[in-house]
Amino acid sequence: DSRQTPILTSVSDIYLYLKTGVQKLKKLIDLDKEYPYILYGINKEYHLREHSKLREPWYKINHGKVPNAFIPYRVGKIPFIILNKKNIQSTNSIHRVYFKQLSLIEQKWVVVSFMSIYSQLSLRSIGKDYGRGMLKIEPGTLKSVLVYHSNDKNITPIYNKVINCLKNSDKDSAVKIATEFLSTYLQISSETTYQINQLLESFE
Repeated sequence: DSRQTPILTSVSDIYLYLKTGVQKLKKLIDLDKEYPYILYGINKEYHLREHSKLREPWYKINHGKVPNAFIPYRVGKIPFIILNKKNIQSTNSIHRVYFKQLSLIEQKWVVVSFMSIYSQLSLRSIGKDYGRGMLKIEPGTLKSVLVYHSNDKNITPIYNKVINCLKNSDKDSAVKIATEFLSTYLQISSETTYQINQLLESFE
């Protein structure tokens, strides 16, 4: 149905999307005034709620611009980004990410780089830590995270490996793959990588 838009409402929805696509996701439905829910909503006085009063008509939600990617608002231990390839939307529990003039290859680089210990340490050092590895990620924080991007197409198989790890909820392996690739690609010494990993572990 063209009136239905898949939507992410939680971290578990992200994993569901990675594993099964959009089929099992919740959907936003574009309603018309003849839809039975409209009368039901009026009887329940949904149209008098504060958010409803801000909309015209009250029962239609502005979907907004389709994001390039998503990142959970709060996440334990290892934050991650996924690309939006299916015109999905999200609630405010999932941040929408918009890339400015980045090619798809560059976006894949960002996803992989973000999973590496280099970006993870950068995020941990500026993000809001809630203890026990739980991190609250604000939109402004993301703009300051250290990431690397390129138009080198060699990133695609590494990106696919990282996404396959995330499909299986294996973020530790995704970090290992991303870190080993970047350390080799950027010729980062094993000593530097070790020191960064030690610093990252101190936040846990």
